[in-house]
Amino acid sequence: MDKLEDFESFLKNVDQISELVKDLKSSDVAIQQKAIETADGYIAELDEPCRTTVNKTTINTNTPGQPSLGLQNRSPGERVICLSLALNLNNV
Repeated sequence: MDKLEDFESFLKNVDQISELVKDLKSSDVAIQQKAIETADGYIAELDEPCRTTVNKTTINTNTPGQPSLGLQNRSPGERVICLSLALNLNNV
């Protein structure tokens, strides 16, 4: 239901803007002036104050020379021993 309301609101805005453009093209100066004032009112409603934000995210450009491979450099038997020791330490 919300999408239908949004669509109807959009069509209403399109109709208002086309009527405004028609009035701006009018040969009558009074109609043009009124259309300009109406357009300025729409623009004023759309203008929102500008907010500036600061993003302090930084990228580490100093990468380590050789990444630590930890257990990958060990034999399968050594890996099992290291993992079992680590698990035993966590259970204590």
